[in-house]
Amino acid sequence: MRKYRTYDPFDLADYLHIEIIKRPLGNIWGFYILIRRNKQIYINSEIEYIKQKFTCSHELGHAVLHPKENCPFMRSSTLFTINKLEIEANTFAACLMFPTADGELYTSKQVAAALNVAEAPVLYEVACTKAIF
Repeated sequence: MRKYRTYDPFDLADYLHIEIIKRPLGNIWGFYILIRRNKQIYINSEIEYIKQKFTCSHELGHAVLHPKENCPFMRSSTLFTINKLEIEANTFAACLMFPTADGELYTSKQVAAALNVAEAPVLYEVACTKAIF
């Protein structure tokens, strides 16, 4: 984020040469896949923009933190998970989308409210400051 001077996940994906593909995906928000050293993020074109942005941030987290893992999709019915890779990607997305200047982490309920979803993404208890990015 410091290098490219942006917190926009779509711009960051572009800078990192990660292809964004928007398609109707039913009840799936999106997924990350690595094919022959080409990173791709699929995003459901039928969900609202704020959810597309969170999905892009989440899948960008997979691309950065788990680049060789083909990560399963995030369903619209729930963002709740206990899978370590998914928790890390949710935390990455929340920190990217909702950075705080004072080092406080937005609560899972605040993130869920911003995304208009019933269940909050599971987050590690880490501070989301611009300093860590």
